[in-house]
Amino acid sequence: MLAGSAHSKLMLSKKSLYIYPFILFVSCLFLTFYIDRTYEKKYHSTQIDYLSSREKEITLELDFVMRRELSAVERMGKRWGNNTYTKVTWDLDALAYYNDHDNFQAISWVDRTFHVRWIVPLEGNEKAVNLNLAFEENRRKALIVARDKGTISVTAPITLVQGGKGFLVYLPLEKNGEFDGFISSVFRVDKLFSNFMAQYSEQFNYEVIYDSETIYKKLDRDSYTDGFPVSILGEKWRLRISPKSEDFFVSPFQVFIYPIGFCISLFVAGMSLLLQYSRLKSLQLEEVNEHLVENNRALDLAKQKSEDASKAKSSFLANMSHEIRTPLNGILGAADLAKNCDSLEDSREYNEIIHSSSHALLDIINDILDFSKIESGKLSIENKSTNIPELVKSIYGLMIHVAEEKSIYLQFNIPEDFPQYWLVDSTRLRQILLNLVGNALKFTPEGKVTMEVDAVGDYIKFTVKDTGIGISQERQAVIFDEFEQADTSTTRKFGGTGLGLSISKKLSELLGGTLSIESELEKGSTFTLSLRLEKSVAPKAEEEVDLKTFNGEQILLCEDNRTNQRIAQKVLNKLGLKVDIASDGSEGIKFYHEHNYSLILMDMQMPVMDGLEATKIIRAEDDDIPIIALTANVTTEDNRLCEEAGMNAFLTKPLNSKLLSSELHKWLD
Repeated sequence: MLAGSAHSKLMLSKKSLYIYPFILFVSCLFLTFYIDRTYEKKYHSTQIDYLSSREKEITLELDFVMRRELSAVERMGKRWGNNTYTKVTWDLDALAYYNDHDNFQAISWVDRTFHVRWIVPLEGNEKAVNLNLAFEENRRKALIVARDKGTISVTAPITLVQGGKGFLVYLPLEKNGEFDGFISSVFRVDKLFSNFMAQYSEQFNYEVIYDSETIYKKLDRDSYTDGFPVSILGEKWRLRISPKSEDFFVSPFQVFIYPIGFCISLFVAGMSLLLQYSRLKSLQLEEVNEHLVENNRALDLAKQKSEDASKAKSSFLANMSHEIRTPLNGILGAADLAKNCDSLEDSREYNEIIHSSSHALLDIINDILDFSKIESGKLSIENKSTNIPELVKSIYGLMIHVAEEKSIYLQFNIPEDFPQYWLVDSTRLRQILLNLVGNALKFTPEGKVTMEVDAVGDYIKFTVKDTGIGISQERQAVIFDEFEQADTSTTRKFGGTGLGLSISKKLSELLGGTLSIESELEKGSTFTLSLRLEKSVAPKAEEEVDLKTFNGEQILLCEDNRTNQRIAQKVLNKLGLKVDIASDGSEGIKFYHEHNYSLILMDMQMPVMDGLEATKIIRAEDDDIPIIALTANVTTEDNRLCEEAGMNAFLTKPLNSKLLSSELHKWLD
C-alpha cells in the first residue's frame, strides 16, 4: 500500500518536473516586461514635469531680461520730464540705448497726437517718421492704455513698418505734470527670442505663442507642454520649449532591466527545477527504501544513510532558498519601488540595489560552481608571481567598509621585511582569505578582527583571529564539511550557504597547504592557513588597456539572444568597433563569406547551427581569422570543446568590458 502511494507521487512528480519551472520563468519574464513598460512611462512623465519646470525658469529669466531692457527706457522718461532733452541730446541718448541693446529694432518719440516725430536709428526707419500710430486698432488701444493709466503698455503682435513681426512698448511721458507723448520701443519677435534662447539652443527648440496663435516657431516636432506666460508682455504671450532629441525621454538605466530580469527569470526557473528534481529524487529514494524495508531488514542501515543524504540535500536547498530570497527580495522590492519613482536620484538608488543584489545572486551561483568543480576534480590551479602584501592590502580595502558598518576594529599585520613576491594562485588565495575575513566579521557582533601574515622559511602563515561567538569543540569537527555551520541557529541569524569554509579547506589542499581552526564558545576563533610557497620576482608589468583605442575595425558577433546582442553591440561600439550581428551559426558563415572581418565573437549554443560547428566550417577555409568564444558556458569541458573546434580564446558571460577589451587587443593590434 505504501509502495503504491509512493509510486503514484513519483509519477505525478515526473509529469510536473518542468511545468512549474516553465510557469515561473514565463511569469518572471512577464513581470520584467511590466516593470520595463511602467518604468518607461513613469520616466517619460517625470521628464515632462521637468520640461515644464525648466520652461517656467526660462520664462522667468526672460521676464527679468525684459525688465532690464525697459529700465533704460524708464530712465529716459524721467529725463524727459526734467526738461533735460533737446532733439540732439535725445538722439544721442536713444542711439546709446539702441547700441547697448540688440533685442529691438528702433526707439522713437511719439507726440500727444500719436505721431512719430523722432526715431533712432533713422536709416531703414524713414517710413515710420510722422506715422500716426493710432491708424490701427491694436496700436491705438495700447497707446490709450499707456496714456490713461500712466504705465508701460505692450501691443499685440503686429506687422512692423520696418518689416517682420514684432510688438511695440509704449512709455507715457509727463512734463510739468501733464501728458507729453510717449517713448516707443520697437521689438522684433524673432530677434528678441532668438537672442535670448541662444544660450539654450543646444538643449531645446522653442516657439512663441500669442493668444493660441504661433508667432515665431523653431520646433521640429510637436511640443509636450502648454507653455508658460511671459508676464512682462501680458498673459497672452507664452513661451513653449521642446527637447531637441528624443533621447531626452530615454532613461540611461532602462537598458539594465531586461538583462537583470532575464537572469532572475533563468535563476528562479533553475532553482525551481532543482527543487522539483530534488523532490523527485526524494520520492525515488522513498520508493526504493520502502521496497528495501519490505524485502530485507538487513538494509536498514543503508536506508538510514540515504535518508540522511536526503535530509542534507533538503537542508542545503532550504538554506539556498533563504540565501536566494534575500537578494531576490532586494531586486523585486527595488523594482516595485521604481514603478512609482518620482526622481532620478531615487531611480539611481533603486537601480543600484538591483545591481548589487544581482551580484549577490551571482556570488551564490559561483560558490555552487566552485564546489562542483572541486568535487569533480576539474578545478585547476595556476601559480604565478604574486605580490602577497599588495593582495592582503586589497582585501583590507574591501573589508574595512564591512567592519566600519558593524563598528568592528579591523587590523592587518604584515612584517616590514616580508618578501613581496611568491609563486601562488593569487585568485584562489584571495578567495580563501576573503572568506576567512568575511566569516570573522560576520560572526563577530563586537570587538575586533585581526589578520597576521608571517613567513618562516618557505612557509607562509595567514592567521585570522576574531572576538566573535566562537565554535564548540563538537562542531569544530564538522565545520569544514559542506553545508555545515556552527549550529542550526547560525544560518538563521547570520545567513550563508554553508559552502564557504568547505571550499576554502579544499582550495588550501589544492594549493598544497592546510587550513586549521582553534576556537572556544563566546571567546572567538582563530583560523590558520599554512602554505609552502616558492619566492619569486616581480612580474612584467602589464600595459593598461585603453578601452577606446580601436579604429573602426569590422567584426562579426554570432549571438542568438536579442538582449545579449544589444548589450554586446553597445559595448563593442564604445570600444570603437563596427559590429555585424548573426543570429545563428549558419547566418554567421553567410556573413563571413560576404564580408572581410578582422575578428569573430562566437556564442556556443545557438539555434539552427551552434558555434562549435560554425567554427569548424570556418576553420576548414581560414586558419588566420581570430575566433573568440563569448558564451554563458563556464566549465573546463566547454573551454576544451571551444579549443578543439578551433577557437583562439574563451570569454564568459556576464560580459566584462575590460577583459573583452584586453582580449581584443591581443588579436586586433
